[in-house]
Amino acid sequence: KDYHETYVLTATNDEIEKVELKFVYENSMFGVDTLADLDDATKELVKTNMLQTLGLDSASYEGFEVDIDIQDKMTVTIKADLKIADSSIMKKVGLDFANTDMSLKRAVSDLEDSGSVCE
Repeated sequence: KDYHETYVLTATNDEIEKVELKFVYENSMFGVDTLADLDDATKELVKTNMLQTLGLDSASYEGFEVDIDIQDKMTVTIKADLKIADSSIMKKVGLDFANTDMSLKRAVSDLEDSGSVCE
């Protein structure tokens, strides 16, 4: 697999309030041995392209943030405060919770059913 993902869900009284998604992309996805050799201008271009791929104009919105770190691999971290983040921004990155049961127990069960390992 050329990437792996991690989800961190923060809940109060079983209601999910914050979501953090972390995606680590291996160099093989980009056809290079390491991304660390890219110059700063190229790294910025890659970051801009990733934001555009996500459908975003910016890396930061109220209650929502995307951090793209390029070292030897590329790590994209998306953080959202579900109480204040704009739902239209969240939908762009696939976080549409409009008709979703926000139960942490339910989310863990669904993730485990899809083959994820939950801690």
